[in-house]
Amino acid sequence: AEVVAAALHRRHGAPRRPRRLALVTPLPPEPTGVAGYSARLAEALGRRVELTCVVAGPPAHVRAPAGTRVVDVATFESQAAAGHFDEIVYALGNQPRHGTQLVLLRRHPGAVELHDVRLVGAYAGLYPPGDALADALQRLEPGRFDPSLLREADLRMGPAVEAGAWMVREVATLATTVLTHSAHAAALVAAEAGVGAVDVGPLACPDAAPRAEPADGDDALVVSVGVVDASKRPDVLVRAVAAGPSGAWLAFVGPVADDLRRQLNQLAADLGVGERVVLTGRVDDDAYAAWLRRAAVAVQLRAHSNGESSAAVADCLAHGVPTVVGEGGSLAELPGDVVVRVPAAADGVADGAAGVADGAALARVLAALLGDAGERAARHRRSLAFAAANTFDAAADRLLAALFGPGRA
Repeated sequence: AEVVAAALHRRHGAPRRPRRLALVTPLPPEPTGVAGYSARLAEALGRRVELTCVVAGPPAHVRAPAGTRVVDVATFESQAAAGHFDEIVYALGNQPRHGTQLVLLRRHPGAVELHDVRLVGAYAGLYPPGDALADALQRLEPGRFDPSLLREADLRMGPAVEAGAWMVREVATLATTVLTHSAHAAALVAAEAGVGAVDVGPLACPDAAPRAEPADGDDALVVSVGVVDASKRPDVLVRAVAAGPSGAWLAFVGPVADDLRRQLNQLAADLGVGERVVLTGRVDDDAYAAWLRRAAVAVQLRAHSNGESSAAVADCLAHGVPTVVGEGGSLAELPGDVVVRVPAAADGVADGAAGVADGAALARVLAALLGDAGERAARHRRSLAFAAANTFDAAADRLLAALFGPGRA
């Protein structure tokens, strides 16, 4: 046996160790979509490489994905300085929680997986909102936008869009590889930073979870899942449901600010559908999935694009829910036989990439879908097929191929 082993060693060389990969990302229970997505992706990566997840706080405070180890920033920095990792991947989104990753990227360049191309919110994690943040962004990208529009507290949506601020140039320049989840996002990176990006395909879908047998009223249930924000135009959806079939009812499933909750409840009452609009607030994973299993139709709108892909849409498709989306941004790249697109209103285009959905057209789409069980069943099957082809294992393979080349993980 020793002779055979020696011969094999001479012929093939020593067995190659697994690739060592660091994934710098928030993890659950951090209340961010990137955390949940990264946790699932990490489990798939952990089956292929030696994966270390890096978190900003104490590792004991997060849920470690199966097959991975979790370390703090200090441990990561010492290992990165020693050349321990074959590659580092920073999962970046447009939230202040990603500020730590910006600091680490400056010290330890690596690949960047962009969940958003607009990163003004991430920089808000480094600089206090208001004058300090506006001045810092102006120093980083002088003359690119009007800093006076960035002196408000909420910088991720309205003010940043109005100012034309993307703040992706520094990140794209420092990155060894820029990874995006759509051709739309890759084009934005090229336009804003002059850097080429690799489109690694759509966001992965969770394991397929078909719809349950409908309960009374569920065949008329419309859901919108994820954070309820004015930029997603929930008001348009409330108006569309009010103008649609008389039996339709609507559930917004996700966190919602008190002011917006009051506005939407008042709007529903004014339109005579107060009893047919539900705002659940933040729910746990089981309740979230339960709403999706019940839904007849899902609607996920965006008034403008931050270069993001929608994990909420991926969740809807994984549950086989016929899903209605706007026509702009990365959603335009999803197959038309899987999602239903609603055109933007002529006066509602924002940012040249997405627009406010036409409420009248949305009402007609909802009426058609809710009134046609056969069409819903067909889209249910196609949604599940799309999800089955876009698993986290498939996403892990695509990411590793982008980093190391096909079959080299």
